[in-house]
Amino acid sequence: SPGQIANATGLPRPTVQRIVDALAFEQFVAADPINGGVRLGAALIRIAGSAHSDFKAMARPHLESLCRRVQETIVLTAHRHGRLAFVDQVLPDRPLQIVINPTLEIDPYFSATGKAHLAAMAPEELERWMPRRLDPPTRHAVASVAAFRRQLEEIRAGGVACDREERT
Repeated sequence: SPGQIANATGLPRPTVQRIVDALAFEQFVAADPINGGVRLGAALIRIAGSAHSDFKAMARPHLESLCRRVQETIVLTAHRHGRLAFVDQVLPDRPLQIVINPTLEIDPYFSATGKAHLAAMAPEELERWMPRRLDPPTRHAVASVAAFRRQLEEIRAGGVACDREERT
C-alpha cells in the first residue's frame, strides 16, 4: 500500500501517492483488488518478459510461495512476438499434479493465464489482441467476443482468472 511504501522508504505519503499514480498511468503498477494497495502492472511484466532468464529467476520464489499457498500448479507466461510463451511452472507437493507441457501454444482466450494477460492490458493493446469471433474448443468455453469482454471485466474487478474445462 502507499502507506507501507511511505514507511519503508521514509518518503512523505503524498510523494509516494504521486509516484504510485505516475507508475499506474504508465502501467508499471495496478490496483490490487485482492490485497489492496498496488501490484506489478502489465508494462513491467512486458519488460520483464524480454529479460527471460533474469525474470524467471527473480519470479521463482514468488511462484513457489503462491504454489504453497494455493496448492495448485502455478504457470508463468510472458508476451513474446505477439503470443503467450511458457516461461516456468511450479508444481504443488501433493500426489495428483497437473503438469503443463511447455511446448504447447497457450491460447489466450480459453486459458486462465491468457485471460489474466488480456485483462491486464491497456485498452488499445487489448484491441490488437481481440479476435473478430471466437471458436470455442469446448462447450464450456465462452462463445462470443461480447461475453469474453464481460469475462475480462470480471477478471479485472476480482483479480483472478480461471478456465474450467474450456480447452479440453
